[in-house]
Amino acid sequence: MSDEIRLLFVDDNVSNLLTFAAVLEGEGFEVATAERGDEARALVDESGPFHIALIDRNLADEDGLTLAGVIRGVMPEMPILIYSGDPPPDVLPEGIHGWLMKGDPIDGLVERLRRAAKLDAEAAAS
Repeated sequence: MSDEIRLLFVDDNVSNLLTFAAVLEGEGFEVATAERGDEARALVDESGPFHIALIDRNLADEDGLTLAGVIRGVMPEMPILIYSGDPPPDVLPEGIHGWLMKGDPIDGLVERLRRAAKLDAEAAAS
């Protein structure tokens, strides 16, 4: 994997999307953003592969977990994390590698994304 982590970030809150994407880019991530599920699917088809995906749980046009399942079908090895204001369930849904809480300190979120991207690199090497 190159030094730059390719991240697909999906969030229907444009302010969150732009602010967090700018922070991640400043941390060395290459960020592709989408506000809706159909935009995310198009990015996966046209701009993939990505090292990791971060998907809002409650998108305006569809459930983030449903979108995660669709993306998982195209890129089964890619770690997918959910980004939500809702607390995580006791057991993460199948195919979800983590649950990041909106409002948590940004440095912790960045570190968790880096760790998850490392899972992708290890899977690619095996």
